[in-house]
Amino acid sequence: ATLLYSQIPQNGLINHFTFDNTVMGTVGSNSITSILPIYGTNRNNEPSKALNINSSNNATNSAGITGLPTGNNARTIAFWFKSNASSIHSFFNYGPSNAGFALAYDPGASRIIVSNGSTEFPITRNYTTNWTHLAVTTNSGTLSVYINGVLSATTTLNFNVPVNPSSRIGFSPFAAYYGSIMI
Repeated sequence: ATLLYSQIPQNGLINHFTFDNTVMGTVGSNSITSILPIYGTNRNNEPSKALNINSSNNATNSAGITGLPTGNNARTIAFWFKSNASSIHSFFNYGPSNAGFALAYDPGASRIIVSNGSTEFPITRNYTTNWTHLAVTTNSGTLSVYINGVLSATTTLNFNVPVNPSSRIGFSPFAAYYGSIMI
């Protein structure tokens, strides 16, 4: 068997967070602020390598990530997650509730949700406790969602994120904690 690792793309990369027992980004000076991190075992069964968001103390409604795409500019957000809750929970979002970019998981309704603040786009994803890779790209209003490397859904969804938006991990745009996940 051959184990291959892909390179982290550098062109247009805002930041890369390993959560390898840290909330510091590997690019620039970004680090996640306002969070009391607890680390758990990652998808490779390595301890202290995944951010365990099991309470509102481990989430943040002010992550402090700068340089995020505004307006309807192209963006890609990708991460691994493992759900440990049966209720809806927010992964990552930024901008105000009526004009932001939001990713959430609703295991009870078997769906991942991408929202621009006024429209929710649901993607069917049955509840599992296994690690799942999620990548969401937008470019000129075309939204593509990849689950475990497979294109799962495409639609038209425009974003109107303002300049200098606040970013959140584990909180909804309404600053309410949604559930426990591991990223």
